[in-house]
Amino acid sequence: MRLASLRQLPRYTLTSLVLIASLLATLWAWSDANAHVRAKDQIQFETIVQQMQASITECMENNVRAMEGARGLYAASKSVERGEWKAYIKAVNMDKNLPALQSLAFIAYVRKAELNDFIKTTRNDDAPDFTLHPAGDRDEYRIVTFLEPFEKNRAVYGFDVGTKPVSCEAMDRARDSGEAALTSVLTLVQDPGKEPAVVMYQPIYRNSMPHATVEERRKSLQGWIAAPMLMSRFVKQIYQERGTSENAIDLEIYEDPRNAALLYDRDHTAQLGVPITADGFADRGELFIAGKTWQLYFYSLPAFATYSDRSTPWIVLVSGLLVSLLLFGMVLSLSQTRTRALAIAEKMTASLSESEERFENAFQHASIGMLLCETDGRFVKVNKALCEIVGYTENELLHTTFQAITHPEDLDKDLDQARRLFSGEIGSYQMEKRYIHKAGHIVWILLDATVVRDKQGRALYGIGQVQDITKRKAAEIEILRAREAAEAASRSKSEFVANTSHELRTALNGIVGMSALLLETEITAEQRNFASTIRTSADALVAIVNDLLDFSKIEAGKFRIESARFDLHEETVSVVNLLRSKAQEKNLELSLYLQEGTPRHVAGDSLRIRQILMNLVGNAIKFTTHGSIRLEVGVHERKADTGRFEFRVHDTGIGIAADKLACLFQKFSQVDASSTRRYGGTGLGLAISKELAEMMGGSIQVESIPGKGSVFTLDLPLKLEPEVIRSARASNGDSRKVSLPHPKEVGSVRILLAEDNPTNQRVAVLYLQKQGCQVDTACDGKEAVLRSAETHYDAIFMDCSMPIMDGYEATAAIREREKGSKLHSYIVAMTAHAMRGDRERCLNAGMDDYLPKPIDFDRLKSLIQALHTNKAEADENLDTAAAPASAVATAQLQTSPAAAPVFDRRKVLENIGDNLELLDTLMESYLNDAPRHLTNAFKGLRTHDIKMAEYAAHTLKGSSSCFYATSAQRAAAEFEALVEKERWDEAEAGYALMKREIDALMAAFTEALASVQKQTQ
Repeated sequence: MRLASLRQLPRYTLTSLVLIASLLATLWAWSDANAHVRAKDQIQFETIVQQMQASITECMENNVRAMEGARGLYAASKSVERGEWKAYIKAVNMDKNLPALQSLAFIAYVRKAELNDFIKTTRNDDAPDFTLHPAGDRDEYRIVTFLEPFEKNRAVYGFDVGTKPVSCEAMDRARDSGEAALTSVLTLVQDPGKEPAVVMYQPIYRNSMPHATVEERRKSLQGWIAAPMLMSRFVKQIYQERGTSENAIDLEIYEDPRNAALLYDRDHTAQLGVPITADGFADRGELFIAGKTWQLYFYSLPAFATYSDRSTPWIVLVSGLLVSLLLFGMVLSLSQTRTRALAIAEKMTASLSESEERFENAFQHASIGMLLCETDGRFVKVNKALCEIVGYTENELLHTTFQAITHPEDLDKDLDQARRLFSGEIGSYQMEKRYIHKAGHIVWILLDATVVRDKQGRALYGIGQVQDITKRKAAEIEILRAREAAEAASRSKSEFVANTSHELRTALNGIVGMSALLLETEITAEQRNFASTIRTSADALVAIVNDLLDFSKIEAGKFRIESARFDLHEETVSVVNLLRSKAQEKNLELSLYLQEGTPRHVAGDSLRIRQILMNLVGNAIKFTTHGSIRLEVGVHERKADTGRFEFRVHDTGIGIAADKLACLFQKFSQVDASSTRRYGGTGLGLAISKELAEMMGGSIQVESIPGKGSVFTLDLPLKLEPEVIRSARASNGDSRKVSLPHPKEVGSVRILLAEDNPTNQRVAVLYLQKQGCQVDTACDGKEAVLRSAETHYDAIFMDCSMPIMDGYEATAAIREREKGSKLHSYIVAMTAHAMRGDRERCLNAGMDDYLPKPIDFDRLKSLIQALHTNKAEADENLDTAAAPASAVATAQLQTSPAAAPVFDRRKVLENIGDNLELLDTLMESYLNDAPRHLTNAFKGLRTHDIKMAEYAAHTLKGSSSCFYATSAQRAAAEFEALVEKERWDEAEAGYALMKREIDALMAAFTEALASVQKQTQ
């Protein structure tokens, strides 16, 4: 018995060892299968998390783009109306493209002083029931003015968002940074459920004001675009877009995890810091959105198990146990064969293969591109979606790297991110980049990348998810192009207005000049009445043109404010002197009072200040029938090197009713329609003055009593010169009346007129001689330099476009000659060039003053009177004063003349006082000069000499306009424009048309002169 037991011992030991080994193998296989399934589950979890993060980012970016589009709407328009806002929101299609947003709204920034006007204007804009709430007296208001969709958000319409501190903080950040800003968690006024929400704000600035610095942004602030968003709706959209069950993944969003500022929790059981069970997964992401950092926490829930097949480990365990028992039985009974054991092993392998096949199917049939790559970038595995995105086959991609198909401009950034990922510096990254399609075109993609590591933490391979966003990028480009098109349209409008000014001003110059000369001749009372009407109408037309030009420049954001040192006393005296004759015509007293201690030399835009004062004083004269007008100037506040200057214009005119004051500064508006008919004007003067004042950091206020008069106050900050700061401190604030001397007609002022156009030269000479001037002429710049060297002239009137040597070169030569001496010739640019920057170019060239054509003969007369006064004072050995700066504002409007007969003899005679001899002389001069200019135009065209061709056409255009030969004038202007733009092919036809019209005009002149000769024989 003992011996038999001993013989059985080896067999039981072997059986036990086989059983133990097979059980250990089963446990190892079960553990390995569990690890494999968990690894796949982790990849699946990370994939879902990355997709949700991408959706959150894309959703917020869509919101920002919608707000950028709204800001573009304000940038392309001076003032957005309610209808435009509705049309924009309809085009955005919020329900489809922005489902997370509660609304899109515009919040107006309104100061306390502007509130009543704002409410009245808003009610007039198709919103009669508009009401501010909550009511209260505050220094500033932030009022919801436009919002869509309207009905479900009615409760917030008219709400002052400034009463909510959380919103104020975000709005202030947006205002100072110029970028979108996001609030902390809050509740919306229009949400009855009071769910957690956030609001994103985008600042809007006034187009006409700079906003490069924080201070400039605060001054130019117009309002905000607001995009409120309920967090529950926002997160629901994320789940729906990715097809993720809310029962599978729990999402928690915190604004500041240190203080646990919870923005959203799916199941209201926030578990920040709570450890995850052994079977669960967790991940954390960080998102920087509009000045706020969101922490995103993702947790797997029990339902997440449905995303994976967890039967494999149990199959392995059960199969292993069965195998172990079978092996144990086989060893014990010696009844099992090796074939059966292999069959069982194959069954286990088939089960494992089936699980892997399911994973392979999920990978290959994913709706987005999927890839696995080694740390050197070589593709290990790709799916069909990725192959379709880039156009390569699977085999082609597996034999290359992601670097090979990445756009070169994106490669460095991508490689840097991949290096940080594989090194463990970051856990994942997302970026937009470009692939080069096999066909050669560019494909925009959104890449989400993560990494799989072994138990030791070494990077095994990278996992990438690729979404094709080419269409989205194309849509962004279209939006950008649309915005650029809108801006280009605005620029084109401004350029059109600027490019039509030369011709209109030339025609006006003839009307104003000839009517002024006519009034100086011996004519009947009836003729004088006719001429006065022509002159008054021409002056009104010039004023309207100037207003429209200024308005156009301001609308286009092209109006620039300059700053330079100037004499404030001289400028105000000049304004009163220029308008004194108009006041005297109505028997009105016009006076100037300067507060004691008012600084004399300050820095600012003297031209714009003069323009505002001319408008205010001119209006006072226009609307006053008896009494007086008084301009008071003083300083009411000083800080460091800046003073607040106050210009007050008092009148005893018709006054303005209190209920009409609100519309006083509106564009194209007067107090009532009857005012427009009785007093004339476009209604733009005060609106432009208000815009200019605000652009210079100031304001205009008005006080008025109907029937007794008005007081307009211009408040402006001006920089004080250092010596002014010291001397101004002793002021006692009293005012003194300034004596305004009348010009003395002592001695004859000697003037040199440099003008190459014979007709323009003749008109200018006649007018200057009528003003008591002794006039010498020069036909080009070189002759002007020589004559000024031989004779001293009180003033030189210099045309800028002349042959041989132009006005700029002539001025430079004169100034060079004067260096080292006490001589200084007073040079005035008198030119039809009135484009933006021409005034500055003339002054920078050394000229002292600038008079654009058409010449305002009242202002020219004032300048000549000042020259007479200076000459008289010099004769009396008194101190001389500089000639007053020209009050002519640079204009920018040109237009083509209207169609007219080839030669209108009657109109020409009207302009030259029916002087038949002068008419014959002008026609003969034209017949002598025109062929030479036509020849030069042709030579310039053939040799592409822009200067020669352009000058010839410019001269023909100016000469033809004097005869009302509008067809010839228009043809010459069109040819000049084509040459300037170097459109030589079109200029060929333009020259042919110009020559045909000029020949027809010369034929008419020849016929007219022949007829005169017959009559005299």
